[in-house]
Amino acid sequence: MRRGAVASLSALALLTLPWPRVVAAQEATPLEQIDPDLRCTIWSGAILQLMGEADGKTAITAAFTFFMGRFEGRTGEAIEQAMTKERIELVTADMAASTEFCAGQMQVLGDRLSNFGRELQRMDGSAEGQ
Repeated sequence: MRRGAVASLSALALLTLPWPRVVAAQEATPLEQIDPDLRCTIWSGAILQLMGEADGKTAITAAFTFFMGRFEGRTGEAIEQAMTKERIELVTADMAASTEFCAGQMQVLGDRLSNFGRELQRMDGSAEGQ
């Protein structure tokens, strides 16, 4: 009988939790619901369209290819099917938020590559000394 009372009290306690607020606080915006790599593929594609022949186009092209490759490799979904009009509109409607997010992703990649390059140089330097 005691177990049943504890279980009933536990169930009652769960019912008193502020569930709607907890769930609402965790819901992502429509923009945040887009796969991060797809979002950054769309973002970099939009930047490329705006750039024309400007300097820096090579870096943005590399970003587009990087994010597209990660998306397709991880999901198996072709980018042509994933980049729907609705998703493109969501990403490009708030380019400031997408720029902040995707530039941060690019910075992480850049830092990784820089660290890797330094490690390769260090390894090359130790190989020359042998």
